[in-house]
Amino acid sequence: MDDALTLELSARQAEREAELRRANAEPFPGSLAEAFDPVAKRVGNFTVRPVVPFDHQILRALKSPLYLQMLELGKPEGERAETAFSDDDEWDMLYQFTRPARDLVSVIAKGPEFFRATARETMGFDSDITLLGKEILLRMIVLEVGSSYQTIVGTAKRPGDSGATVNFHRPPTDSTTASAGGSPTSPG
Repeated sequence: MDDALTLELSARQAEREAELRRANAEPFPGSLAEAFDPVAKRVGNFTVRPVVPFDHQILRALKSPLYLQMLELGKPEGERAETAFSDDDEWDMLYQFTRPARDLVSVIAKGPEFFRATARETMGFDSDITLLGKEILLRMIVLEVGSSYQTIVGTAKRPGDSGATVNFHRPPTDSTTASAGGSPTSPG
């Protein structure tokens, strides 16, 4: 191989490794960055905050329709059921996502019924929320929670198994896609 070609290949390799290091330095590269929108949404005196992991624990404890709806999305399209929301579910959602998650720890620790009563009292009786503001906030909350669930790897039945589910991870087919880190083939 001639020296000019060797130098060119070496320069390309060095450039590629620098690109990979820059890409791996980003905590959430590409479309994953959009799943966790750090910008709060505001309507009147209320701000819908970003979803944090503890929110999923609260939704599960409340058997929230938001949580149940996300479980339905994991099923094949023909097997999904509609999820109904009650007025109390809406008060729960408004209460949960318009205050800091840390403030909710002591409330949910007293049980789902206490949480619901507090949500209804705080949002239904004591707040100055309008009906239009309530609808807008609820839509913002649904979008925020939906975005947080989009990052979950789906499950599917393994062909020939008796109902067991496994996570399937398919690497990108595009050979120009770099590793997101943690691979022995990643530079650095």
